[in-house]
Amino acid sequence: MRYLIRGGKTPYVKLPTGDYLSKNLMGSNSGNFMYLHGIVRTLMTDSSVEFQSTQYKYNYSEDELKKMNQRLDGFIIPLADAFRDNFITELKGLTRLVRALKCPSYVIGVGVSASAEEKFAEGCFGFEEEAKDFCDAVLEKSGQIGVRGAETGRFLELLGYKEGKDFRIIGCPSMYTFGRHLKIRDTVKSPDCKCAVNMSHAPEGRDFIEKAIKQFRAPIYVPQLMTELQTLYWGTDFKDYITDPAELEAKLAEQPEDLYFPETLDDPFYAEDRVRFFVNVNDWVDFMKTRDFVFGTRLHGNITAVIAGTPSLMMAKDTRMRELAEFHGLTAVDVNDLEKYRDIWELIGSVDYHRPEAKQAANFDNYLDFLHANGLKTIYDDDPDRTDAPMDELIKQNDVHNEIVSAAKLSRSETAERMLSCIDFLRQRRKEISATVVQREASIKKLRAELAEKKKAVAERDGIIKRKDADIANKAAENDRLNKIINCRSVKLSIMARNAVVPRKKRIKI
Repeated sequence: MRYLIRGGKTPYVKLPTGDYLSKNLMGSNSGNFMYLHGIVRTLMTDSSVEFQSTQYKYNYSEDELKKMNQRLDGFIIPLADAFRDNFITELKGLTRLVRALKCPSYVIGVGVSASAEEKFAEGCFGFEEEAKDFCDAVLEKSGQIGVRGAETGRFLELLGYKEGKDFRIIGCPSMYTFGRHLKIRDTVKSPDCKCAVNMSHAPEGRDFIEKAIKQFRAPIYVPQLMTELQTLYWGTDFKDYITDPAELEAKLAEQPEDLYFPETLDDPFYAEDRVRFFVNVNDWVDFMKTRDFVFGTRLHGNITAVIAGTPSLMMAKDTRMRELAEFHGLTAVDVNDLEKYRDIWELIGSVDYHRPEAKQAANFDNYLDFLHANGLKTIYDDDPDRTDAPMDELIKQNDVHNEIVSAAKLSRSETAERMLSCIDFLRQRRKEISATVVQREASIKKLRAELAEKKKAVAERDGIIKRKDADIANKAAENDRLNKIINCRSVKLSIMARNAVVPRKKRIKI
């Protein structure tokens, strides 16, 4: 079997860390590796099952599509919150690719935008047409679409799809990475515990997290964004090289100046070598197994801890996190409720870290049913309780491992080596910027041509309107002239009528 899978790279391929940056193989967030890893591990029944990653590409030439149609058995599409405003272009691209490929297409996990609650209240999302077009294209080639949670299901129902027939709620595939069972350790409630924290740029919950960080002796920060990997690996995040000014503005807007966030090598987290970034899931999970407690506002930062058996407390800040927390029973607290707790210790002692264990088996069985409904084979078909996987051996054979040392700790030779990948990144960025400039110049040229055509059409319409106005004015003047004649004649007739002598009738004598 040969599958094309949407993603930056397959989990069993070893690459130098610089490639993840220069080629953006993580799709800007390392959390994307988590669900892709889980899906490939589940579907790789033996070494004959091959996976080819798209590297997030969706525009292919006719020759490329012809070759793909000759060799592919399926297109697997793992997605995060793909039904959102700033993903419409890619969603359209995926729709075109699904329709261009002859093989079946499988959507294994898709979510609705983080602001879905507001959109439901407004009654309009703004991307219904694109979402429906995508779902229609997929359902023409598969049995069901797998959605993350109830809110995404609600969105698809608004589009006319039916649960159980067109889609099924399956949660996040990353939760099933290691199978049917979860065993989470008891938490260690101590300032000296081995703690890991994750954070997003969003301001929600950040005050509480900043105070919580100070309660632990030496917490480790586990970032996920590509810009954070740039800071760790190169010493800078190259914000000035963001291609789209709107993207830069949005990123800066996400980072209020009065809220703490570790961004530079001078920050204590970086300076004290307390930052760990993972581009391979096996490294990430192994590290989480060494932690006593994990907390923060990153979805996959906390899910990684859960599947590693580490107590995790997720601070849910939006729809996508809340629907997954509800479905999987993840230990979570809404960021809006954090103010109810005096400090992190009161919060830690108020929740149940074993909640996900209770839901895992039933959710896993539902997940397998979904895969089977789409005709997909899994490593669990003969033994639902299986714990080993062919992919594990392949990862071990290929020595898929990246130890990322902070740029602040490098020797001169190591710094020089990293600068080579930095140069590759800058060259790639330059190409992207040049391509964007060319594309926008072409768009401007096209828009100017369209504007000229519209101006010409407007001028023609203005000419027609002027002629019609002149005709109307002439007809109005003619009507006025005729009305004057009629009025004049009416006056004359009236005068004649008053002056007329009516002849007397002759009396007849008898």
